[in-house]
Amino acid sequence: MKKNISTVLIVFLLITQVILLIKISSLENSLEHHLDSLKWAQENINSSIDSVYSHVNNVFEKKESLLEHAEFKIGAPDKENLTIPITYTVIPKEVGSKTSVSLELNGEIHTMERNGTSFTVTVFEDIFSAEIFPKILIADDDIVKTELNVDLNIWNIKEKIFPPFYVRLDGRTTQKNKQEYLRQGTISSNINESKASLASIEYVEARLVIKVDDKIVKDELIDINKLDGYEVNEKIPLNDGRTVTMTIIVKDSFGLEHHCMIDSFSQGMDQTFKPLFERDKIYSPEGKLLWQEEFIELNPQ
Repeated sequence: MKKNISTVLIVFLLITQVILLIKISSLENSLEHHLDSLKWAQENINSSIDSVYSHVNNVFEKKESLLEHAEFKIGAPDKENLTIPITYTVIPKEVGSKTSVSLELNGEIHTMERNGTSFTVTVFEDIFSAEIFPKILIADDDIVKTELNVDLNIWNIKEKIFPPFYVRLDGRTTQKNKQEYLRQGTISSNINESKASLASIEYVEARLVIKVDDKIVKDELIDINKLDGYEVNEKIPLNDGRTVTMTIIVKDSFGLEHHCMIDSFSQGMDQTFKPLFERDKIYSPEGKLLWQEEFIELNPQ
């Protein structure tokens, strides 16, 4: 009888413990949910505060500005000159019969054409310009007022024209001896998904180029639609002091070549702290360097 009672008590305690664990878990989930809700509410409040500050700043900037309206439009790039037309339009708050407006850019002054109270001018800029910050000059009789208006600023035209993409090589390296370099892996890329906000430039061709020092040891054409997922399995003779590099070269519909280094190795050298990868570069069909990525050294010595 006592044994039966003990068994019942043990079962009861086990059931009670399970129920308590379930309730504790439920409370933890509920608490976590409430904490997430509070965090979300706090983020919304912060976002609303930032929005209010931004709106107030915009109101003050608009009030202090000499311009009632300012805008720019970017046209289609010129394949031959590698320039792009930018049309600026401004409407000053005060316009008299003798008011004239000019746009100063890169040290050059461009007279804007008047149409009623608005003034317009089209300038041509390099498609690789990092930033374009024009200055507006408003002249009325002998008085000239100037303004740098944020609505006319343009950052990184290149990314608006060329669809941004990445290429990288995942996998492993092995060395059976000090005379060769083995590289296996898979290329991953979003090149077929990337789109630019302007122009209709497309990527039409891809190649894998392998060099030992400055000598090309392999130049292989890759179907650009199969670049993502392309398998790499290379065994390259490599003596001490020599460097092997693997670069994906992508050609666009303008004929420009986009060089993206995906692997680099120097035999017999310590590569633990400083990566040997070069910056991404863009070359003309004739091999002239047109642009290279800004480089930040992660582990300066």
